[in-house]
Amino acid sequence: MSLLEDAKKFAVDKMGPDRLSGYPHAERVLKNSRILRKLQGGDIELIELSAIMHDISFNGKNIATHATESANIADTFLEEHGVDFKRRQKVKKIIERHTVRDWTMNGAPETVEEKIVFDAEAIERISMHGFLMFITTSHNLPYSNTGQVVRALEKFVDENYKSIFFENTKHHVQKSYFLFKTVIEEIRDGANLKP
Repeated sequence: MSLLEDAKKFAVDKMGPDRLSGYPHAERVLKNSRILRKLQGGDIELIELSAIMHDISFNGKNIATHATESANIADTFLEEHGVDFKRRQKVKKIIERHTVRDWTMNGAPETVEEKIVFDAEAIERISMHGFLMFITTSHNLPYSNTGQVVRALEKFVDENYKSIFFENTKHHVQKSYFLFKTVIEEIRDGANLKP
């Protein structure tokens, strides 16, 4: 079995089958990463391994720490599979930087591989899957009312869209982005919420 196949099996076992936050999410990010890699270049093995394991520790409650936790789990897995230290460190950085929220701890993406996995995740976040994942995990966040959830959702969508690195990614998600902005505005109007 190849390293990539072993990583997929490991991720399936760790993440489970949930369509939103389980391994199917990693598969969608992997697919997006492969498309972006064809356009942007980069080390395909680093990109694929990182995409597969980027959320390996995510449980809905560890939103603030899951990137670092996932990076550490991936590092241990790769070490056990004989991957050298330098490549393991690259995978760790890619995973640590796959979400805007983690940039304050881990820095913004710098390499093409880091930017590709970030953008691949942004495509997923600015989709129906991302929208539903935000809603289903918002009960684990410190919001006490609907207005806070709506403002946080808008911030989530805006942050992800504005942080995209590649113009072709931004173009790809533009329709979804404007759809979500419209939906958020309709929710705000329907619930009589202030912006």
